[in-house]
Amino acid sequence: VATERFARFGYEGVTMRQLAEALGCSPKTPYRYFKDKADILATVRAQAFRKFADTLEEASKAPPSERGWKVAESYLRFALHNPHAYRIMFDIDAPIDESHPELGPQTCRRTPRLN
Repeated sequence: VATERFARFGYEGVTMRQLAEALGCSPKTPYRYFKDKADILATVRAQAFRKFADTLEEASKAPPSERGWKVAESYLRFALHNPHAYRIMFDIDAPIDESHPELGPQTCRRTPRLN
């Protein structure tokens, strides 16, 4: 519900009360599980990124001669089959704070620079 609502109405166009109503629960119930709507958006955004990463990771296992096409095809298929997830990942401008490190830059092992 949250993914669809944020994708359709944007961050500013969604309220906690609307989310609770769409879920059929009391307006206070979401606060038992989430700090605020930014917390809900961060949670569904992280889930979308994990699903997207899994999709691309699977495609990257293709033989080297097919890998580029498989990754590109998987990217497009994800975007077409998961438009709401894709939109909240890449189109929504919303606050991200330190309480959601899964949405920040991922650390990776750097290769040494060759000068």
